[in-house]
Parts: sequence; structure tokens; C-alpha cells
Amino acid sequence: YFLPLQSYFDNFQLSLKMIPFVDIHTHFRNNDADVISVLNITQQSQFIENTPERISEGGYFSAGLHPWFLSKVNFETDFEKLTQLIDNQSVIFLGECGLDRLKGDDLAFQTQVFEAQIQLAESLSKPVVIHCVKAFNEIMVIKKRLKPRIPLIIHGFNQNQILLNDLIKNGFYISIGTAVLKKESNAVQALNIIPHNRLFFETDDIDISIKAVYEKATEVMNIDLKDLKKIIFDNFNRILTADSSS
Repeated sequence: YFLPLQSYFDNFQLSLKMIPFVDIHTHFRNNDADVISVLNITQQSQFIENTPERISEGGYFSAGLHPWFLSKVNFETDFEKLTQLIDNQSVIFLGECGLDRLKGDDLAFQTQVFEAQIQLAESLSKPVVIHCVKAFNEIMVIKKRLKPRIPLIIHGFNQNQILLNDLIKNGFYISIGTAVLKKESNAVQALNIIPHNRLFFETDDIDISIKAVYEKATEVMNIDLKDLKKIIFDNFNRILTADSSS
């Protein structure tokens, strides 16, 4: 699935048996013919030195300034490189970026960088993959203030139902990862709360097939695999062909 994205969707025949799995956020290259994966690039994953070579190998990518690796000294240089990189048609998402109270630079600087990336993504109509640790209220406040039209995706969600309902109410997409494989996790509980048109799956930094996440989700949601694949693929198509998170 390494065609230019619009050509891919224009030519894809939506027979149920052909619909691919979608891994919305991963740190591992996937060569399975029936999986669309979005490979993440950050400052710490050869973001600066080898990114052009990685992209030339084919596939779809996300790129962003991760809050763990922000540097006040290098920010202007890193942001300039991100601005150049995100314009590439193979870089379909900006991120992961966001806020983390437990790791990284001070929250004020993280917020400044996060807002700059939201505005950059908005200027290019590209969805954003968000990393958030203990700063969800701040993320929601920023969204209300900036009012971006681009889709915003909370990745690796494994939080409580009250927070989940707030995020859904505020228009976020929710990506569920390998936490769903753990019995009675918040991610498991979330699967039957998240509206189908707001749901994604991912593997993040765990070296496991996205198919295992889908298979567990089918059990929890009591849904056929072919139907779940179509839901997620339709969501993926929609956020890449529209400039609104509605």
C-alpha cells in the first residue's frame, strides 16, 4: 500500500476481503501486504539524519516533535526541519506531539511547541497524533482555544471512562493500542464506549502485529473482523480526505 495516498483510495476496491488492517501509529516498519501502517518519526528516531532515506523506501509516515525530546536550544532548527518534512506527501500525520507532565521539559515550553505544531498541521490540513500524560485538561483547553479543523487523535488511550467521555465530547479521535490485550484494562472498557466513527488501533512501540489488537477488539465489541476492518479503514479514509474533525 505504498501508492500516493489519494491514488490508493481512488483505486482501492472495497470488497470486504480486500479491506486492509490499519495501524495508525507504530515505531516499526511493517511489510505485511494486508496492513497499512503509519511509521512514526521523532527527534530520537533518526529524525534529522536519515529521514529522507527512510521515506524514500516507501510507506506512510507521521513526524513531530515529541515532548520527551524537546530542546530549547535546538527547537528552531528542529521545527524548521519538521516544517520541511511534513510537507512531503508520504508524511500523512503530524505527531506524535503533545504534553507530558512526567517526562520532558517544563509544561510551558511543551505547550508552546505543541501549539506551534497544531498550527503547522492546520496550515497543511494534516491530522495530528497526540501524546498526552496527565495533561488531558490542558489538551482540551488548547483545542477549544485554537479551534483547529484538522482531526486530533489521542494515541495509546488507556484512561478512565469520565476522561474518555470528555475527549469524545470535545471531538477527539481515540486510538487503542496493545493495552487492550490486558484483561480488564481501561482500554478494554473503552472499546464499547468509543463511537465507531472515532476509533483507531495502533501498536505504538510494541513489536506485535496489529492483527492481534483487532482480534481482541472483535471479542470485546462482539463484532465480525471484516466489519471492524471496514469501520477503521473508513475512518482512516475520512480523516485523510477532509479538513474537519467532525
